[in-house]
Amino acid sequence: MQHRHRRGSISPVTDFLLDVQENVEQQRETFVNECAVDGARFGRALKRNKILNFASMAEKKSVKVAGKVHEFQMQRDLFGRMIGLSMQQKIDIAKILSYPLTPVPMSLCHLDGKICKANKSVF
Repeated sequence: MQHRHRRGSISPVTDFLLDVQENVEQQRETFVNECAVDGARFGRALKRNKILNFASMAEKKSVKVAGKVHEFQMQRDLFGRMIGLSMQQKIDIAKILSYPLTPVPMSLCHLDGKICKANKSVF
Protein backbone atom coordinates (compact mmCIF):
# COMPACT_ATOMS: atom_id res chain seq x y z
CA MET A 1 0.00 0.00 0.00
CA GLN A 2 1.43 3.33 -1.01
CA HIS A 3 1.51 6.21 1.43
CA ARG A 4 1.59 9.31 -0.65
CA HIS A 5 0.10 12.51 0.65
CA ARG A 6 -2.15 14.33 -1.72
CA ARG A 7 -1.57 18.00 -2.05
CA GLY A 8 -3.32 19.66 0.87
CA SER A 9 -4.34 16.37 2.52
CA ILE A 10 -4.62 16.39 6.28
CA SER A 11 -3.12 13.03 7.15
CA PRO A 12 -2.40 9.48 6.04
CA VAL A 13 -5.93 8.64 7.24
CA THR A 14 -7.38 10.99 4.64
CA ASP A 15 -5.32 9.35 1.91
CA PHE A 16 -6.28 5.87 3.13
CA LEU A 17 -9.99 6.65 3.15
CA LEU A 18 -9.83 8.21 -0.31
CA ASP A 19 -7.94 5.19 -1.71
CA VAL A 20 -10.03 2.42 -0.08
CA GLN A 21 -11.95 1.48 -3.24
CA GLU A 22 -8.79 1.33 -5.35
CA ASN A 23 -6.90 -0.71 -2.74
CA VAL A 24 -9.73 -3.22 -2.27
CA GLU A 25 -10.02 -3.80 -6.01
CA GLN A 26 -6.26 -4.31 -6.27
CA GLN A 27 -6.25 -6.80 -3.37
CA ARG A 28 -9.21 -8.69 -4.85
CA GLU A 29 -7.48 -8.93 -8.22
CA THR A 30 -4.27 -10.18 -6.58
CA PHE A 31 -6.22 -12.83 -4.64
CA VAL A 32 -8.06 -14.06 -7.76
CA ASN A 33 -4.78 -14.31 -9.69
CA GLU A 34 -3.08 -16.23 -6.85
CA CYS A 35 -6.03 -18.66 -6.68
CA ALA A 36 -5.87 -19.19 -10.45
CA VAL A 37 -2.18 -20.13 -10.21
CA ASP A 38 -2.44 -22.24 -7.03
CA GLY A 39 -5.80 -23.85 -6.15
CA ALA A 40 -4.72 -24.43 -2.55
CA ARG A 41 -4.33 -20.66 -2.08
CA PHE A 42 -8.09 -20.28 -1.57
CA GLY A 43 -8.01 -22.11 1.76
CA ARG A 44 -5.04 -20.25 3.22
CA ALA A 45 -5.31 -17.15 5.41
CA LEU A 46 -5.41 -13.67 3.93
CA LYS A 47 -2.83 -11.03 4.75
CA ARG A 48 -4.03 -8.62 7.45
CA ASN A 49 -4.52 -5.06 6.25
CA LYS A 50 -3.79 -2.12 8.50
CA ILE A 51 -6.85 0.08 8.65
CA LEU A 52 -6.33 3.77 9.29
CA ASN A 53 -9.23 5.79 10.67
CA PHE A 54 -9.70 8.90 12.73
CA ALA A 55 -10.21 6.90 15.94
CA SER A 56 -6.75 5.37 15.54
CA MET A 57 -5.28 8.87 15.22
CA ALA A 58 -6.33 9.83 18.75
CA GLU A 59 -3.26 10.44 20.86
CA LYS A 60 -2.89 8.26 23.91
CA LYS A 61 -0.94 9.60 26.84
CA SER A 62 0.69 7.25 29.33
CA VAL A 63 1.43 8.47 32.82
CA LYS A 64 3.19 6.52 35.55
CA VAL A 65 1.62 7.17 38.95
CA ALA A 66 2.62 5.26 42.07
CA GLY A 67 4.31 2.54 40.02
CA LYS A 68 1.25 1.96 37.80
CA VAL A 69 0.98 3.07 34.19
CA HIS A 70 -2.29 4.85 33.37
CA GLU A 71 -3.26 5.55 29.77
CA PHE A 72 -5.39 8.59 28.97
CA GLN A 73 -7.29 9.07 25.74
CA MET A 74 -9.68 11.83 24.83
CA GLN A 75 -13.25 10.61 24.46
CA ARG A 76 -14.86 11.39 21.12
CA ASP A 77 -18.43 10.84 22.25
CA LEU A 78 -18.25 12.89 25.43
CA PHE A 79 -20.75 15.56 24.31
CA GLY A 80 -23.23 12.95 23.08
CA ARG A 81 -23.04 11.16 26.41
CA MET A 82 -23.56 14.44 28.29
CA ILE A 83 -26.67 15.25 26.24
CA GLY A 84 -28.01 11.73 26.77
CA LEU A 85 -27.52 12.02 30.53
CA SER A 86 -29.07 15.49 30.60
CA MET A 87 -32.21 14.07 28.97
CA GLN A 88 -32.48 11.33 31.62
CA GLN A 89 -31.52 13.41 34.66
CA LYS A 90 -31.67 17.08 35.53
CA ILE A 91 -28.15 18.17 34.55
CA ASP A 92 -27.11 21.73 33.67
CA ILE A 93 -24.86 21.38 30.61
CA ALA A 94 -23.83 25.05 30.77
CA LYS A 95 -22.40 24.42 34.24
CA ILE A 96 -20.59 21.27 33.06
CA LEU A 97 -19.05 23.15 30.13
CA SER A 98 -17.76 25.85 32.48
CA TYR A 99 -15.10 23.34 33.59
CA PRO A 100 -12.29 21.95 31.39
CA LEU A 101 -13.09 18.54 29.94
CA THR A 102 -9.68 16.92 30.16
CA PRO A 103 -8.59 13.55 31.54
CA VAL A 104 -6.03 15.30 33.77
CA PRO A 105 -6.71 18.65 35.50
CA MET A 106 -5.14 21.55 33.59
CA SER A 107 -3.38 22.69 36.76
CA LEU A 108 -1.34 19.47 36.67
CA CYS A 109 -0.57 19.17 32.95
CA HIS A 110 0.48 21.06 29.84
CA LEU A 111 -1.89 21.68 26.92
CA ASP A 112 -0.62 18.56 25.13
CA GLY A 113 -1.55 16.35 28.13
CA LYS A 114 1.95 15.83 29.52
CA ILE A 115 2.17 15.99 33.30
CA CYS A 116 3.99 19.05 34.70
CA LYS A 117 7.24 18.08 36.40
CA ALA A 118 7.82 20.22 39.48
CA ASN A 119 8.28 20.10 43.23
CA LYS A 120 5.17 19.76 45.39
CA SER A 121 5.75 23.24 46.80
CA VAL A 122 5.22 24.75 43.33
CA PHE A 123 1.73 23.31 43.09
